[in-house]
Amino acid sequence: MEIKAVLSALIEREGKEILLPENRIRLTELLTAQQAYAPEMQAFLLCLSCTDPAAMAEMREMTLTEYQNLLRSCILHTKLQYDVCVEDLSLLLSLMQITVSNVSAEAKSLLPEPELPLMRKYCSYEDVQRSLAEAKAQNDPNAAATIYAELMRADVTEAFYRYGIIKVSQEKAADRRTGEQSLMTAATRGHVPAALFLGDYYMTAGEFAKAHRYYCGFGAPMLNAQQRDHVYVLELMKRTNLRVIVLEFLFALLGIAGALILAFRLPVSTGGFIGACIGAAVMAGCAVYAVCKFFKEPLFHSQPLYIAELTGFFAALFSLIIGTDVII
Repeated sequence: MEIKAVLSALIEREGKEILLPENRIRLTELLTAQQAYAPEMQAFLLCLSCTDPAAMAEMREMTLTEYQNLLRSCILHTKLQYDVCVEDLSLLLSLMQITVSNVSAEAKSLLPEPELPLMRKYCSYEDVQRSLAEAKAQNDPNAAATIYAELMRADVTEAFYRYGIIKVSQEKAADRRTGEQSLMTAATRGHVPAALFLGDYYMTAGEFAKAHRYYCGFGAPMLNAQQRDHVYVLELMKRTNLRVIVLEFLFALLGIAGALILAFRLPVSTGGFIGACIGAAVMAGCAVYAVCKFFKEPLFHSQPLYIAELTGFFAALFSLIIGTDVII
């Protein structure tokens, strides 16, 4: 039942005194008996706890500054979102028959957006379980996503996981990024299915370092046979990467040494010598970068660096050939 109608009926029957702090337990019992929606009821009671109903009962009008201070205090103390506090305080002022004077701007201009804390919706365990069951029973993914989004406001980790699964299957890149962030939130809280889903997701996308991170992090205890095979493949890739990088480093050393020896032994022009040095520097840079990158992220793609190193080698060789003064 809508809380506004319930509260209006209670005020009419019990009087404004029902909103006083000493009657808070009775007010909660009456709202519960009227089957008021629990999250809305709890949010209203939180906002009510930040006010002084006894002083407000004597008021007929509130200045804009007084309203702004009341709104700011409500947000900072309850940690509810701006819109929720505005709605509940508006309801309270309406019940107390108090008007706010000189309100010419939109309500959101009263408080700068950067100062607003994130909303936290308050739900009981029964509310969470009922909403999860309702979302799972939905045939429309968008309808389910809406329910999960509401549960995310209550910080329900399972909702982050379910919402993320729906979003990463969308066509828009922005939706997929939102889904990834949602799944990451669930995974970093120790949600194993979310970690495993991300592992599979990144494995399919070819982002092997991320896949390895989620497979071998929170998801490790519940890997299935296929996911264990993926981890085995990733470990093989890591070893192969190491071998390629070692060979790349040795090739760079031999290529640089050979280029320098030829440059000093052959009658090479200044331009050819500079070209050979640039090619050698490219080889050295690629080799050093590959080694440093491997220690930081063993599953990075080393092939582009290897191609760049080969390019540097042939550039140095070409420079030596072109710049050599051949005497016939």
